[in-house]
Amino acid sequence: MSCSIPSGASRGAKWRTILVGAALALAACSEAEGPSAAESSSGGNTSTTSGAGGGNTSTTSGAGGGSTSTTSGGSAGLGPVGAPCSTGATEFINFRGYEPNAVEMGSQSPSCASTICLVNHFQGLPSCPYGQSQQELDTLPGDSPELCRADGGELVPFPVKPQLLERRAEDTIHCSCRCDGADAEDVYCDCPSGFECSLLVSPLGLGDTDLGGSYCIKAGTLYEPGGLEIPTCQRELGNCE
Repeated sequence: MSCSIPSGASRGAKWRTILVGAALALAACSEAEGPSAAESSSGGNTSTTSGAGGGNTSTTSGAGGGSTSTTSGGSAGLGPVGAPCSTGATEFINFRGYEPNAVEMGSQSPSCASTICLVNHFQGLPSCPYGQSQQELDTLPGDSPELCRADGGELVPFPVKPQLLERRAEDTIHCSCRCDGADAEDVYCDCPSGFECSLLVSPLGLGDTDLGGSYCIKAGTLYEPGGLEIPTCQRELGNCE
C-alpha cells in the first residue's frame, strides 16, 4: 500500500501515529514513501505511513473540520495535566511546524502521566516563536540564534511560520487527558483547576481504537476559526520574548 506522511509526523519517528477515525482500516500500511502535508478539509481526507517499529502515521478531519492526528509510543511519565510535553515531531529537521487548524496528540507520550501530549491548534515550532523566512535562511549564518532548530540542535532547512500571539506554545502544548466521550462505561478524567473539558475529536464509533471525545485544555484556549488575520510573533516588535 502506498502511504504518505502528514504534517506533524516524520519518517523514522520514534512514536507511532494512530489514525483517529481510520486506524483499523489503515493498519496494514507498513512503509512510508516520504513526507507530505496533511489534509485538513472537512471532508475527512486521510493519509498514513509507517514509522519506526512499524507504527502508523495518519490524519483525518476532527471536530470543527480541522485535521486531527495522534502519535503513540514510549512509556508513561510523571507530568500532570498542563505540564509541558512533546509529541516527538520536533526532533526531526524535516518537520516544518504545526498547523493551527489541527489537533495533534501523542497518545503514549513519555513525558505525561496520562500518556497524552496535546497540541491544541498551535502554529509553528515551540522553540522558534518568530519562525523563519526563506530570506533569513539564505542570508543568516548557519549558527545564527534567529534560525529555527530541531530539538537536537540541527538547523531546520525550511521556512517556519511564526507562533500566533493568542496561541503560544505554553498555552496550547501540554499534557492532557480524555475527560468525556461517547462510551458511558469508559473511564474519564476530571480536569484540574484552570482547565476545561472541550470536544476536540468527534467520536467515530471505532471501539477501543477510537480516541474521539473531549480533552482537558487550558481555560480560554478554545479554538475558534475565523476569516480575520490573527496577529503573530514579530521579531522587530520583540513581542514574544
